[in-house]
Amino acid sequence: MKRLVGFLLFLIIIGGGAFYILKNYYPYLILPSKNIKLYLPLNDKTFSPIKIPSSYNLSLFADLKGELPRVLAFDSNGTLFASITSAGRVVALPDYDGNLKMDERIEVLKGLKKPHGLIFNGQYLYVTESNKVSRYQYDPYSFEVGTKENIIEFPDDGGNLPRTLKIKDNKLYISDPFNSQILESNLDGTDLKVFEKVQSKSSFFTFDETGKIISLDSTLGLTYDGDGNLLVSTDNKILRFVMFAGSVQNMTNFVTGFIQGSGEVLGRPTDLIFDKNGKLFISDDKTGLIYVLSK
Repeated sequence: MKRLVGFLLFLIIIGGGAFYILKNYYPYLILPSKNIKLYLPLNDKTFSPIKIPSSYNLSLFADLKGELPRVLAFDSNGTLFASITSAGRVVALPDYDGNLKMDERIEVLKGLKKPHGLIFNGQYLYVTESNKVSRYQYDPYSFEVGTKENIIEFPDDGGNLPRTLKIKDNKLYISDPFNSQILESNLDGTDLKVFEKVQSKSSFFTFDETGKIISLDSTLGLTYDGDGNLLVSTDNKILRFVMFAGSVQNMTNFVTGFIQGSGEVLGRPTDLIFDKNGKLFISDDKTGLIYVLSK
């Protein structure tokens, strides 16, 4: 009996210690007690742990059922794609009737090594993995891809962090967070070189209207809205930097409530992307949800 009691006490101590470590150092691994889906759709007057600006609505575009979306991209037909980094997949999420709800989940790529960055250009879909950049010929009507073409390879030495991609002026730009720099190459991966050193080790970056690289520490997705203001997602909120003539005028909370006062994590806004109609799509790599914020 004493052995049993001692063993139970041992389990309680170990379990309590493990929970303390998770809660304080790895909170995103703990399932939240509140389900954000139950509060959607919402507006600024709806009671919800998630707070949004007045005159906006937040609704659920997709629930990926345990798959955790990271980077978002639209193809030439306006179909939303997401990289599922932890599962090695890239999926298409078509909304055939335009009602801001995913109608189907289509697996486009699988078996990848931590896919992250996505971007479309012409007939190609570009994808970053932990140790390479690849491209595929892509048909936006069938969602089928051609043979994988590895255009840039990095040493697989454990120093490869997730990378994102941008295309500007027929050049490919790739984040290299391990070395705090942005790389540039031709669209076929040739002539790879360091474009700019940055202060940030974030995988995410963007360009401002003058072509300047914007990369901020401790941030995730970055994008500019239709008024030229910079939206930035962090571990617990989305911030809006009001810009004028390239300078920050003020900073405000845009979408908040993903972390509660007790430190409980309800979700994590990750990537941010606007569609052609000005609606903001937000991936959440804790809950497996993709939200859409609209006026």
